[in-house]
Amino acid sequence: MLSIFWGVTKDCYYYIDREFTEELELGWFKEPAVLEIIRDIDNCVFESSMCVDCTDPSIIFPISGLSTGSKGLIMLLMMEYDSIRIWGTAFGDNCSKWLLKIAEKRNITLELEHFLKFPPKEFRAYSCHSKRMFCDYHDYKNEVLEYGFHSWAYEDFEPEEV
Repeated sequence: MLSIFWGVTKDCYYYIDREFTEELELGWFKEPAVLEIIRDIDNCVFESSMCVDCTDPSIIFPISGLSTGSKGLIMLLMMEYDSIRIWGTAFGDNCSKWLLKIAEKRNITLELEHFLKFPPKEFRAYSCHSKRMFCDYHDYKNEVLEYGFHSWAYEDFEPEEV
């Protein structure tokens, strides 16, 4: 299930690039979903421990050169956990469909400090602030206005575990 919290807590995977490097297993890049993610988000393919740009195959770069969004999605997909809190602000709108797919099978709490656009028809998430499921995408957008850009004002607010 996908849960959304406005702000950042101390239990959040915040430094995604560093944490990805620490957790990385090359075996992850044998998984078809990981290869789909890097193709979709970074327009590259994985070959022999390196990434190759699909538009210009002369551009070859290490795994560390993947975008933070791809790294975060791969962590969410491949790491062992029952529930995870991750800094959602590292994800761009192009990552949102993947977040929803991964959340169908895993418990993810996105800690957001910006409005992340999701595909409206597929959107399904839990509000950590309202302690309820969002009715629909419009309901999520309304909560952004209420909590999203003012979350730092709630310093003492700690979300309940879902």
